[in-house]
Amino acid sequence: MSDPKFTTRARELEWLDHPNANRSARRNALRGYERINRWTASDRVLWDPLLYLLRNRPKQQPTRLLDVACGAGDLPIRLWMRAKQMQLNLKVIGTDSSRLALRHARRRALLNRAKVSFQQLDAVHDELPAVDVITCSLYLHRLGERKALDLLRRMANSARLGLIACDPIRSRSSYIWAQLQARLLGRSRILISDHPHAVESAFTPLELLGLGHAAGLRNARILTRAPFRQVLYWERDRPQFMTKK
Repeated sequence: MSDPKFTTRARELEWLDHPNANRSARRNALRGYERINRWTASDRVLWDPLLYLLRNRPKQQPTRLLDVACGAGDLPIRLWMRAKQMQLNLKVIGTDSSRLALRHARRRALLNRAKVSFQQLDAVHDELPAVDVITCSLYLHRLGERKALDLLRRMANSARLGLIACDPIRSRSSYIWAQLQARLLGRSRILISDHPHAVESAFTPLELLGLGHAAGLRNARILTRAPFRQVLYWERDRPQFMTKK
């Protein structure tokens, strides 16, 4: 039986996006999200589908990847580092509307000697550049259905090969897990509020798949990944889909 509390989405402005949020508190929240992503290997959730998407592409052929709403920038940096280890010629661009987040991300790239560029871009209102792959992590839940649908449609129009969008799954178990992560790893008042609320704002896998199909991604599929993550995967030229080994 489904939990009535999670039957429908409960959307509110997250404190990280609040115009009156303290800058120091926001920076601390970005560091908290980095710890959570590192501890849960969140980059792997994007990396495995990305490898599949590039399975027939020569390693040395340049591939341009755009990460939308990159936040702290740790995920695009880790994708670049994984690609470097595998000698994949991956050109990574992280984008976000927040100048504070972009400054944080650029510092992280310098510290990690990662050749990742970061640009200011509002995913909802700005035009997306044409690239090979577009990724998006923990952002769709912040949008209403119409804006999420429009973003997916524009991402698909700009991505030559495909797109990969990751978000939480809306469920009570996912909510409890997010609370634990925020309190044990977040070390941020903003994150303690925002991280569980992201689950309340999220889509179910069926809802997210429906959005993808409504956006014209007819061969889109949903992958579920631990812990309590879902991935909308779309590949432009292949109607079949990856199978688990």
